[in-house]
Amino acid sequence: MMRKLALLGVTLAIALAALRPCSSAPQAFAFAIQAVEPDGRPIANATVIVFSLRTIKAVHLGSTNASGWTTGYAPPGDNYIIYVVKVEDGRLTRVPVCLDISDYANAESLTARVVLYPAARVLVTGKVIYIGGIPTGTARIVVLDREGRPVSASLNAGEASLTIGDRQVKVSPQVVEVYGPARDYTFIKRGLGFEALKINEGLVPLGQPVRVRVEYGVLDMRTFTVKSLGVELGSRENPLLFTSTEQVEVVDLLKVSMEGQLQSLKADVAAARSQVDAYERMGFYIPEIHDLLRSGEEHLSAAERLYAQGEAPEKVIALMERVYAIANDQIPRRLGFLREIAKVGATVMPSFLAVFAAILAFYFFDSQRSKMISFSLLYAALVLAFAYVYPGFRLLWSLDRSLFLATVGGAYVAFFAIAFLLPRVIKEPELPGEVALGGLIAVAFTLGKRYSKVKATRTFITVFSIAAFIWAFTVLATFGAVYTKIEERGFARYAANVVVVKRVANETPQPLNAALDPLLFEGRSGVGNYSLTVMNRPDVSLRVAVSAAGREAIFRFAMGLDPRDLASQRATFAIATALLEEPSLVLPESAWRNLGLRGGEEVDVVFEVPGYGTAKLRMRAAGYFVESAFENLKDPDGTPLRPFVQRGGRTLYANVTEVVIVTPPQLLLSLFAPSEGGYSQVFYVYRIAAEVTEEAAGLSFINDVVDRRGESYVAISCYGGSCTRVY
Repeated sequence: MMRKLALLGVTLAIALAALRPCSSAPQAFAFAIQAVEPDGRPIANATVIVFSLRTIKAVHLGSTNASGWTTGYAPPGDNYIIYVVKVEDGRLTRVPVCLDISDYANAESLTARVVLYPAARVLVTGKVIYIGGIPTGTARIVVLDREGRPVSASLNAGEASLTIGDRQVKVSPQVVEVYGPARDYTFIKRGLGFEALKINEGLVPLGQPVRVRVEYGVLDMRTFTVKSLGVELGSRENPLLFTSTEQVEVVDLLKVSMEGQLQSLKADVAAARSQVDAYERMGFYIPEIHDLLRSGEEHLSAAERLYAQGEAPEKVIALMERVYAIANDQIPRRLGFLREIAKVGATVMPSFLAVFAAILAFYFFDSQRSKMISFSLLYAALVLAFAYVYPGFRLLWSLDRSLFLATVGGAYVAFFAIAFLLPRVIKEPELPGEVALGGLIAVAFTLGKRYSKVKATRTFITVFSIAAFIWAFTVLATFGAVYTKIEERGFARYAANVVVVKRVANETPQPLNAALDPLLFEGRSGVGNYSLTVMNRPDVSLRVAVSAAGREAIFRFAMGLDPRDLASQRATFAIATALLEEPSLVLPESAWRNLGLRGGEEVDVVFEVPGYGTAKLRMRAAGYFVESAFENLKDPDGTPLRPFVQRGGRTLYANVTEVVIVTPPQLLLSLFAPSEGGYSQVFYVYRIAAEVTEEAAGLSFINDVVDRRGESYVAISCYGGSCTRVY
């Protein structure tokens, strides 16, 4: 076959050379490509795309003739990828073949024979659900062979030969195996000039045992890490086998992701139970945490039951969020609090045990040698006893053995020196006269010792009680707060009846989940008409240029507000509400007047962020805000309602003259999004507010938010002028 192919290539090259002008002969890359069926029959009207990696565009677009052949030329010295596809009625009907010759920019000619396999379709539908995160873009479809390798490794896609000087270099055509937001999809779409295969579709060869993996990414909003998740259809023992081009395998990402989340939550609950069991084995008595864990298990069972019954996803998600908060936030933080208390107690306890052992040694013995021996034995016995009955000792041993040995050994050495070495330096006075401070200490010590011998039992009980009290007080005083849900009623006064949800960590606002957090407000009685507040990230360098009538204003911050929020603050915003029905811009009053705007004009807006590119928009100038009033616009908890930056660990809010407001806020969420889809990488949701019509509804809602979300979420409800905060 290769001999025939080479002979045909030479003949074809001679023919091509005869047809083109002599002056251009050494300045073109010639190619001859044949498309065939798997059984070798030629395929007419297949499309050949020669794509340049230098210019990122097609330099040749041709079709095969009745014999399956196409010939042509391309500029020499370029890095090419060649695609052979079959388009019928505007859609790809066969598995595309890719011939990557980008490493052979000095090639003079190419002769190739490629096999186009009839294909069935894989269609990805639905929305990814990830508790605690958001999807990062469109899913990818990867076609594998029965063994789990890329299908190109086992599927013959033809053969090809390159001519480079007097050498013949063999290259292997490859079937396209990755679909969705990938290189091949983009290049084929750009080469054809239209979308012959949708971004959520993939092609699978007929008659071949295959497996299909659907991959999707999520951004975990709690750890700010991107996780790759997915599902695989088919297996080695039971592969997929498609027999008709009409077959369509539908993958519902909502179903797949929810099933994956249920399994993930099972693992989270099991891990939480393992932690609780480990603490109980160390001797901790934690019935409240047991009740919390049992509640999480019940919520998980209810979520599985509702999902199996086909209930609305929102109901299942609400239960899943509660389970996630219990297993990944509430239980770990409560156990962490216990761990810290026990750890501090374990480091302090040896000192009290040493004091107690020294006192007992002085109670019962008079000789110095007996005191030292009894002190050592009593201290060792007390340490062993508390290591058995006090879980903090075992916990400290498991966490940090060096610290455990240092505290136990250090207490022994320190109090041995105080009890037995220090009295040799500070002597008891034998003659009356002026007594110095050291003598007073010695006298007090002597009197105490003699009293203790007379009232041994009473002194024993008293000293032990005092030591235990001091130890407990010291340990508990180390902590200022215990982890729990806190509800602060009447913490502030606020005129509007509103609920506000946001995240705060270390007194710094954190982004919300743009995909899931709005679901908190859906289907709620007494709470409705929610609105988003979108701001640029504090760690990006944003530049917004607004141009109108030859004038330009530059801003460093941008935020998105709902039209209803703007219309309700008439003392702050001077706007034409009719203009807010389309994408609009609201500027500081000083910038508005400097640009000579009157309202309703179209302005050019350029958003520029280093590392993310530039976004150009044509927007309507809706009005301006009074800068002094906007500066005083705050949430019920006193947080300014504007973008911020971080400097030296401090949160600094933007100067109002450097802020531009965009409406609707969803427009900002669409800027600088990943190429494969998803939400903006520059603008995040930092606040969601909604109207509340009943005080009880608001209180119920904010408690539910914290129960479902847990860590760092703060929910505020204001009704009748009084506000309640839960966190």
